[in-house]
Amino acid sequence: MFPDVKIRDLKRQIEIAALVYEKQGCYSKLDLAELLIVSEPRIHRDVADLRALGVGIYSRKQRFHIDGSEKIISRLIKLLIVLSDAENGSRLVPDCCVKNSKTLKHIAGLNRAINASKVVQIEYRSDWREVLPAGLYEYSGRYYLLAVYHKNLMSFPLDSIQDIRYPDRKFSPDAIHGIPETVKLLWGQHAEGTEHDVKLLFDRSALPLVRNRVFAEGQSCREIRNGYEVRFTAKLTYEFIAWILGWGKTVTVLEPAELKDIIIRTSREIIETYETAPATNAYATPARGTRHHAPSFN
Repeated sequence: MFPDVKIRDLKRQIEIAALVYEKQGCYSKLDLAELLIVSEPRIHRDVADLRALGVGIYSRKQRFHIDGSEKIISRLIKLLIVLSDAENGSRLVPDCCVKNSKTLKHIAGLNRAINASKVVQIEYRSDWREVLPAGLYEYSGRYYLLAVYHKNLMSFPLDSIQDIRYPDRKFSPDAIHGIPETVKLLWGQHAEGTEHDVKLLFDRSALPLVRNRVFAEGQSCREIRNGYEVRFTAKLTYEFIAWILGWGKTVTVLEPAELKDIIIRTSREIIETYETAPATNAYATPARGTRHHAPSFN
């Protein structure tokens, strides 16, 4: 869907922004390279790409700082959500400004752990707990971690988590099978609005990911000649739309027409963001004579 966009690079760049934003003047290029397991030249290019996207990141005495508001970082995270690939399944749903730097750091780190199916250890109410992260969601302006703890599905407010450790241990996705898919469509469904009859068609390349999956209560599914058809009712919330965009070209919205229009409009806005990026942006190579302008997040 977005061939010139390197999603993995964008995720790492957002994590760099989160780390630097929380601890101004703490990290050097070498520190970030060791934390994210990449080379120093890669960090140098990531910083250049962040600047091209409008993030005021700079180095002073070989330590990084960021100028700007939390709104800028929140907009980057929103961009990450809609571009996340379907195989990993974008499970982040923030649509408002991140409240503080600790929350921002937690969102970036947990997103990486969720997509990699890795265990995390959280300090919650002065007690350390090892959990299997299944997703992140927002409700009434507050962010929550959805995770399995002692075989029970639990929800932890991010602003109540004092610290997080990442022990670099994977867990079997079967341990949380069905949880993220069921919850994703519930996110935002508590809001006011009209429910719509939704019909989606996944192409055959997505069959291993969608066959026999429960995406919503009361759904109906059938495998047809050209793919896998899924029907259910849902409100057209931001969270739901972001989930559909995460599947890229593997899914087609058949109904309702209003949802199709939203997907088309949002996709064009994302493409425009990258088409208007300056030539220093590593994601695209402009044609000779073409003038590009960085998107503004202010």
